[in-house]
Amino acid sequence: MTIDAADWYDSDPDSTGFFQGDILEGVPVVFMPPAGSGKWVLLRPSYPVTLEQALAGNTPKSFRPYVAGTGPEEWKTPDELVLAKATRRTVMVITQTCDLERRNSVQVAPVYPARSLSQSKQASLEKNEVNYLFYLPTLRGHPKPANEGHLKTGQRE
Repeated sequence: MTIDAADWYDSDPDSTGFFQGDILEGVPVVFMPPAGSGKWVLLRPSYPVTLEQALAGNTPKSFRPYVAGTGPEEWKTPDELVLAKATRRTVMVITQTCDLERRNSVQVAPVYPARSLSQSKQASLEKNEVNYLFYLPTLRGHPKPANEGHLKTGQRE
């Protein structure tokens, strides 16, 4: 069954908080180390700032990098400072709305333009025949995605 934009989008969205299905733009998405390497680069703050102080938000003048397995006192606490690749992306909130008020984290999924796919793949996507992608239609008469006018900046207070 083809998804119709009129049935999918809220014509008067609530912009006072986050809800499951919201589209957020500019959200930093962090990537794991390259497949197969399995090596995180751990960061240690320069003296006099300790790791615990850095984890609490006290920023040192510099950090020393260590490849996992070569640094001092690795993963002694649940939290660790790591060097990571991140990029700003458009994402959809997939955490259930009822859970958003009780959690300190939000699960998101990347949103990609369907036009980056072949026409045959786009047609299959629109019919929900692609099991690893979900189609978000545009509203008729709108050259941009329907949700673009309602994008929220990905910042949480």
